[in-house]
Amino acid sequence: MKDTAEFKDFSMGLNDTVYSNLITDKELSKVENAVIGVGEIRKRTGYKQVAYVGEKITGAYTFLKSDGTNELLMMGDRLRRWNGKFFVDIPGPPSTGDRANFITMKDRKGNRVVLVANNISLKVYAENQLSSVTAYVPTADEQRNPGLNDIGSLFNCKYMAFFGGRLFVVGHDVKNRVSFSHIDPKLGYAVYDYFPAINFFDVASNENDEIVGLVTFRNSLIIFCRYSIWALYGKTTYDYELVKINTPTGCMAPESIKVVGNQIFYLSDTHVYGLFANDFNMVSAQIITKQIESTMRAIPLTEKSKAVAGYFEGKYYLSFPNGKTLVYDELLSCWTVYSNIKADVFVNYDGNFYFGSNKNAYVFHPEYHDDGKPIPFRMETKYFDFGLMTQDKKIHRIWLHSNQPNGYRLGVKLDFETKQVDGTRPNAANVSNWDEAIWDQNTFDRIEMYINRLRVSNRTKKIGMIIEDVTHIRPFVVYGIGVQYELKRRKETSYGTNSKKI
Repeated sequence: MKDTAEFKDFSMGLNDTVYSNLITDKELSKVENAVIGVGEIRKRTGYKQVAYVGEKITGAYTFLKSDGTNELLMMGDRLRRWNGKFFVDIPGPPSTGDRANFITMKDRKGNRVVLVANNISLKVYAENQLSSVTAYVPTADEQRNPGLNDIGSLFNCKYMAFFGGRLFVVGHDVKNRVSFSHIDPKLGYAVYDYFPAINFFDVASNENDEIVGLVTFRNSLIIFCRYSIWALYGKTTYDYELVKINTPTGCMAPESIKVVGNQIFYLSDTHVYGLFANDFNMVSAQIITKQIESTMRAIPLTEKSKAVAGYFEGKYYLSFPNGKTLVYDELLSCWTVYSNIKADVFVNYDGNFYFGSNKNAYVFHPEYHDDGKPIPFRMETKYFDFGLMTQDKKIHRIWLHSNQPNGYRLGVKLDFETKQVDGTRPNAANVSNWDEAIWDQNTFDRIEMYINRLRVSNRTKKIGMIIEDVTHIRPFVVYGIGVQYELKRRKETSYGTNSKKI
């Protein structure tokens, strides 16, 4: 008796931790350059080059100015500003660091400025000028309390965060030391040019650890080290409390740290972890990459240490130097994989998602090419056994429900356990034309839904589908798969006792 199974939802995304017949029907054994959705999988859109920046890009930042406008800043061999057409040099000293971090504060006049930490002394961007921070000279009373200004010792500024009304900086020659600025009682807010000599603390002193990042999270300052993670609690210097977070490892890639919803994601040697606040408002951690362990193991440690992350429209992007980018959907809690995105930095600006790669800046756009190159789409389903793992089946027909441009040619392969069979291409005899429309804002005339029917006659215990589109610069969406099959009798074996006719 023939039966039909339909698979309309692959929203659980990639799962490469087990053999492909053991994952659920809503998961995929492999996926590349696909956007996962509920009831659909679509080819991702691409990006285009917007400008040449200069030397290798080491940082990017969106500066929200006091007048309500914003500026896109990128650091290469020097700081540059985007004017809508190209990047303009900002007067100031050249950059010698391999990574730049930014934060916005108020100066002593109340104007918003950008502080820059790029492995040298602290810099400030104000009034279209980049300059070194001028050390504040304390008065006689201030020299006694809170003390002398120690900003001259911060000649290796790497990481910054604003917590409890103060600026915290990792910039001392002691690799596990955090310094914090003074709150001026006359101004009523923290200043960035006065770091009293007593305003510091050391983290993991007995473990020879190194700080690789600072992030403000809930009511704490999270201090990421290479082999451990710590949290600083308290509102004033009198009640600061430093607590080690119970995590199995620290952070390997400083630029992988990113706030994602109510969590902080970071990359360790083996996994992406998410830090979250528990019921007692303390910080704990969980593994985010449990479903893609094989993918994570295949990435060399040298690549992991250089990974960079971005967050845009509910998705966490983790890009590696070889171009592989892992994308986590916060809403669906699933992973997919993009290729050919060799990002050195990510930044959100004016409602768009930008990234820097080597000496150029790119922006993601709603077209289906990567700066003129086709985007290779591929998805592989699980091995469907229709709930009967050892039962033989005869496969009669396969239907692929999809959305594609008119005249489109799609590559489909059927994998019967070990043997792959190429599927037929769509033609007038096996395509049902439901409607015609225009795809989004592009000019492609397309069929609203193709129903590609493939006649087969194969006996197997399980079947998987491989759907790919490698060479076309056009949109494509998969809505579902239908399989018509027939259960076959079990064959008798010489053992007898394990065989039964049905």
